[in-house]
Amino acid sequence: MHASLVPTAEIFACCERLFARALEGVEGARRCERPGGGNSLPWMAGHVTGARRRLARFLGAPVEYPWAELFARGNSPYGCPDWPTIEPIVARWNEVSAVLRARFETLTEEELDCPAGDAPSLNGRVSGAVTLLAFHDGDRVGQMGCVRRLLGLGRLVG
Repeated sequence: MHASLVPTAEIFACCERLFARALEGVEGARRCERPGGGNSLPWMAGHVTGARRRLARFLGAPVEYPWAELFARGNSPYGCPDWPTIEPIVARWNEVSAVLRARFETLTEEELDCPAGDAPSLNGRVSGAVTLLAFHDGDRVGQMGCVRRLLGLGRLVG
């Protein structure tokens, strides 16, 4: 792994662990609850998984994700009964996370310095797109932790 990518890859790894913890104990009708009118845990899980999948595709490592449109930014968080259960979302998360970890190992300095094109990026480069998604992951997984607490399911960390 290129040295410049190590801290960002560590953030991704941390989010992987916290993502799994955020979804522990979320079952049945509880999975559709939206405390304060915000997003439910499955919607957030599906959304952040889709974002990781977009990064994998951007980095040349496509992963199948049948719910890309369902959990896209701006789509309604209200269709919970029609969504997949948490288990298949977690399975896709694990799959795309493994693909990203493997791709991070092979990204070169030249690839990281390439223009990001239309992809959102902090610096207009591939490196900035990867870093921005690490932030997105942390933000969304943190929101999942807040919803978890509001549902009375315990702390995400500690």
